[in-house]
Amino acid sequence: MGTEALIEYQADYCICNAAMPFLSKMLTDKLQNNRASSGFESRFKDALNAVFVGQFEPTQAPGYTPSENGYISHFLASTSKVGWQADRNLWQGSPITTVHDDDLQTKVMAVPSSE
Repeated sequence: MGTEALIEYQADYCICNAAMPFLSKMLTDKLQNNRASSGFESRFKDALNAVFVGQFEPTQAPGYTPSENGYISHFLASTSKVGWQADRNLWQGSPITTVHDDDLQTKVMAVPSSE
């Protein structure tokens, strides 16, 4: 926290959730734009875009039909959450450090036990 130095961690999975209205603002264009060759894989970007259109521009969603009373239904409530991939410091503040595990008698990557 508090640095712009690149620290890279690798993992098979990161499970996190954030309210959709915040997620659309948190992810950089590079991560979610299908015109960019970097960021998330193309199918994941397509899925994000479909959810964002359904939430923020529902009248542009495929198959949209206006209701007779003028109500515009949105895909998710403002409190809905979805899983997404993100840098660890966005979902858990302390950096991962190397510590010695006495039981294993080896160095392991860890976060403070308070987390």
